[in-house]
Amino acid sequence: MSAKRIIDIIKDDKNFNSKSDLDYFGLINIFLRLDIICPNENHWFILWEDLKNYSQDKEYLPIAYVATSWHYTTDTQKRERFFEHLKFAEEKNVLKKAINYLLNLTIDDFNIELNFYF
Repeated sequence: MSAKRIIDIIKDDKNFNSKSDLDYFGLINIFLRLDIICPNENHWFILWEDLKNYSQDKEYLPIAYVATSWHYTTDTQKRERFFEHLKFAEEKNVLKKAINYLLNLTIDDFNIELNFYF
C-alpha cells in the first residue's frame, strides 16, 4: 500500500482550503496542521538545489539541513530553515513550482512531528 500524497490528503479533508492559488501562508498552514517539520533529506536537498538556481548570490539561500547537519539540528531549526526556503521561493516567484513538488510527495516523504496525547 502506498502512502498518500499531500495533495490527496488536502483534497479529502474538508477542513483544508484546497484553493488552486495556494500562497506562502496557506502552504505553511497546511504543513503546520499536518505536523510537518520539513521534507526528508533527499527531497529537501532536491528542493534546495532547485531554489539556489534562482539566487543571484549563492550564499543568499541558506543550505538545507541535510547530511551531517541533519543529525545536529533540532526539529525547530529544521522547520524554521525549511520555511525560510519557502519564503525565498515566494520572493523569487517560484513558489508555485515548489508547491507542485512538495504537495505531490507522500506523507512518508516528510519529517513529521510526533505528538502523543495521553
